[in-house]
Amino acid sequence: MRTTLSQHGALVAVSALFIGAAIVSITCSAQAEPAVYAAHGPPDESTDEEPDFMRPAAWVRGVVGLRVGQTSLPNSDGAPKGTSFSFSARNEGFLFRNGLTTYHDTHLALGGGGFGLDGILQGAFGLGVRIPVAETHGPIARVAFLGALRGNDAYYFSLLDAPQGQFGYQFLRGRVGFEVAATVGWAIAGRASVDGIERSRLGGLERGLMATLAVRHLEVSARACRVDLRDEARTLDVGQGSICANALALALCGDLAWMRYSTSLMPTQPEALYAGFTIGFATIAATKSGT
Repeated sequence: MRTTLSQHGALVAVSALFIGAAIVSITCSAQAEPAVYAAHGPPDESTDEEPDFMRPAAWVRGVVGLRVGQTSLPNSDGAPKGTSFSFSARNEGFLFRNGLTTYHDTHLALGGGGFGLDGILQGAFGLGVRIPVAETHGPIARVAFLGALRGNDAYYFSLLDAPQGQFGYQFLRGRVGFEVAATVGWAIAGRASVDGIERSRLGGLERGLMATLAVRHLEVSARACRVDLRDEARTLDVGQGSICANALALALCGDLAWMRYSTSLMPTQPEALYAGFTIGFATIAATKSGT
């Protein structure tokens, strides 16, 4: 039995309408800092009622553009490669107010190429607390929910992780943000395949790391995890990273997803690389609290 993205075309199309509308809406609203203040309230600089460490802070980036992607299967027969073209929209950000911290990352890409229908449908949202060590930084603990679906007819990965715990440290000041965290969660559903052949179902413990660095016009993020497989002794290693730079409204972004089975029973382990380059328009919103 083959597991490919094409079999989920209806799901992708319907979900894309809702998530795409949400991403575009958030991206447009981020064009001005007052949009962030409208949702979280500006710091009250006229009084001393709000302690410094409780003042709101936010950093949000949105990118909409054209993505050129490539899928490669280095350990498959002939090491096949395929190129794709798709519309891409992504929005990512951190928010902090009154001791609470949130994180969101939504990414939609839909198109096609050498391996048929090609796309990314990903959403993550976390809510938790930040211990007020200082005004701009402190340890964090969040509960998050993550859903991901990406690939094409040659490579496929999907995961529903709920709940996921995120434990780390955050620094957020103006247009500079940094966060690193360990993650542990439970994969309640998911599938993975290489070369379009159904190989495994995901289910069980998920553990990993995530990190993001944002400095004015540059953002770098990465996450990696190991997920248990249902009814199998092996596990699945998954990595994901991105880098995005912008000047004025123009953005240049690169992304990479990597997947590999972890087992000592096979001399050559199935592996997939899923990379892309996006050129488009970017918006950044950040509060000025803590500056």
